[in-house]
Amino acid sequence: DPRQLLHPTNSQGNLCGSEEYANQPYVYFFDWTKCIKSFNVPSNILKGRPFVFPTIQVCVEQCPTVTSYYKFENYHANRVCTYDVAQSNHNDEELVKAGKCASYIIASKPLFGRCVSQHIQNLTNSIIQAPDRNESDTTVWEPES
Repeated sequence: DPRQLLHPTNSQGNLCGSEEYANQPYVYFFDWTKCIKSFNVPSNILKGRPFVFPTIQVCVEQCPTVTSYYKFENYHANRVCTYDVAQSNHNDEELVKAGKCASYIIASKPLFGRCVSQHIQNLTNSIIQAPDRNESDTTVWEPES
């Protein structure tokens, strides 16, 4: 599906922001370290779903604004979990060990519908500059504020 190149999808291949995920337009990746490592695997790009990483991806209503770890006090209120986990379930450590909730949360902002750390966005902002006809840099994309 060519829409998956442009629009974020969850681990099951569902488009975030459409149909049953209409109120969840962004995708959050449970483990960014696995995403970064997968960029070294050329076959991932050739599979037709270049933004599918070997980590759980869920559609979310908004990107997390807080960085936390499951052993920290502020984790529960900000955690990101699979769709079958009720917010009332307070067994955070068990849920993390079962792979139902991300063990850490990174404060992020949407970049092309994907929740991306501000640090990574700063790197991409320098990449998403292109020289115009006058050889001066032109911003091709402006981040959402």
